[in-house]
Amino acid sequence: MHSSNAAWLSQRYSSLLVPRGDETFDFECLSGWAWLIDAALLLLYSRAEAQHLELQVTQVKEKFGALRIYHRGGDACTDAICDITERISENVCEVCGGVGVNLSTHQWLSTRCEAHRAVVLDPSCSTSRAGYHGHGLAMSICQVVNFFANPRLAVQWCQTPLMALHGARPCELLGTFSGRVEIITLIGRLSHGALP
Repeated sequence: MHSSNAAWLSQRYSSLLVPRGDETFDFECLSGWAWLIDAALLLLYSRAEAQHLELQVTQVKEKFGALRIYHRGGDACTDAICDITERISENVCEVCGGVGVNLSTHQWLSTRCEAHRAVVLDPSCSTSRAGYHGHGLAMSICQVVNFFANPRLAVQWCQTPLMALHGARPCELLGTFSGRVEIITLIGRLSHGALP
């Protein structure tokens, strides 16, 4: 991740992130996911504060073309936040933060948009729109998790193709502003008993 994004996230969530040794926290991914990480850490921090949970984020990295957030402590809701963020990352370009697809290149999985499909980057060089719409994503994930009585159901719902979304999975849409509007509208209708 670009050093400016890593520094910004590390400073903003210093009470949540556990660095290795005396070093700063190391984000082992490209900067396209900086806004996803920001949204997830905002939710994790808010949840830990509100519920008085002991929660530490020990590692944030790309694995098998998806964002992984490893943590100690928390509860089922913090697990769901990390799982939903992982699913969303499978549809967000890890280079630029735009709409991407999970693909295999040279036996290596990555999530890229068409423009960055063949680009090989040093993780410290890529830049992103960190903070650009992380707050909107955080609010959307929060509404999804709060809608379901069981956080695991929220994760399952995000991975299920829905007729109300023209066969798309919610995790495919949460990575864009228009997709988040669609998801929040659907949840609003469902919460008022209006079936699509």
